[in-house]
Amino acid sequence: MFHSKTIDIEVGPVPAEEPCAQVGRDDYSERSRRECAVYIRQLQRILGNPDPAILRFVRRGFPHEFGRYHEVVAVMTAEGAERFDESLLPLQWDHIARAELTWLRLQER
Repeated sequence: MFHSKTIDIEVGPVPAEEPCAQVGRDDYSERSRRECAVYIRQLQRILGNPDPAILRFVRRGFPHEFGRYHEVVAVMTAEGAERFDESLLPLQWDHIARAELTWLRLQER
C-alpha cells in the first residue's frame, strides 16, 4: 500500500548528459516512453531496487507549448527521502541501459 503523503522530485527523462526525445518530433511519444522506462530501471538498479511503498519512479506528463512532455519523477515518503540521494543520479546510461535501448530500437524495426 502506498502512503498518501509523498515528496515528488523530477529527475529528468534520461541521464543528464544523454540526448533525449524532443517534444514536437514525430517519434517523441514512443521514444520518450522507451527512454523513461529504461531510465526508471537504471535508477532502480542504482538505488538497490527500493521498496516501492517508500520510493518509486514513475513517468509523468507535463504541459508544454508543443504538447505534453514526459519526465521521470521520484515519488517517496519521508523514509524514502532518507534513502534517495540526488548525487547518485547518473550522468550517462549504464551498460545495461545502453543494451536495453539498442534491443528496444531493433525490436521496433
